[in-house]
Amino acid sequence: MQFNETFERYNASCEQHDGADFGKDPSALISFNPGPLYGLHTGYSITAAIGSIKADNNFNAIDTKGNPIKGLYVVGIEGTMLWANMYTFKVGGTCNGNNINSSGRNVAKNALALMAH
Repeated sequence: MQFNETFERYNASCEQHDGADFGKDPSALISFNPGPLYGLHTGYSITAAIGSIKADNNFNAIDTKGNPIKGLYVVGIEGTMLWANMYTFKVGGTCNGNNINSSGRNVAKNALALMAH
């Protein structure tokens, strides 16, 4: 399928609030209209499996019932859960600032507090 056809189909999906063709929840659909729009072809490589491990706001890994797993933490891109429903991971570095400044520091604080008990 050509870019223009895909673009038109995506905007039609937005109007119909149906993200099935694009694997998106309808609440995450944002139309690209009105233009003008500009684009470029870029290459990328996936360096993480965004959102593969669920974590709570304290970076604790959570089990299948949503309960924190004591002493098991998730850091970096996987630990933020901010990017699980976004596509910005294709742009290198978009989530690194938060990962570096938040997850590692907060996990260290949480682990120290756990060890103090």
